[in-house]
Amino acid sequence: MNATNIDLSNKLMQLRVMMRRQYVTNHGKGFGMLLYGIYKKSAGDAMTITAISQEFSVSVAAATQMVKMLKREGLVDIAKDCADGRVTRVKVNAAGEAVFRRVEASMSRFLDGLTNHLGADDTAHLDAILGKVLSYLENNDIHPQGDKNL
Repeated sequence: MNATNIDLSNKLMQLRVMMRRQYVTNHGKGFGMLLYGIYKKSAGDAMTITAISQEFSVSVAAATQMVKMLKREGLVDIAKDCADGRVTRVKVNAAGEAVFRRVEASMSRFLDGLTNHLGADDTAHLDAILGKVLSYLENNDIHPQGDKNL
């Protein structure tokens, strides 16, 4: 790896750690962003375990464990589907919505501060670059799930 890529890799890892600390550990013992994602994706309705696994790019088993963790914390309600008992539906409850609101407020404060710090031009540039990064990642699955060569 060349020096530029090493520097970029280090910054991306630092960004990941800092973003995780910013949004996750301050809310619901690490469940805040998971809960936030489920609530936003489901628009307040129930979501299946399979849909959660697809949304977070994890196995169904991992999604099941994540949901069980949220259930133990009292943040979601779980019910078997009436039409198909194999399907589990997950719904964010009132306690979970309260955590969602705190995460949303924290995210809003963070992004307001970041965009004020960057200014309009750099914010637009960051948005464009992030769009390109996401497009690259969507179209170039470098290590598909299940790749054991790492």
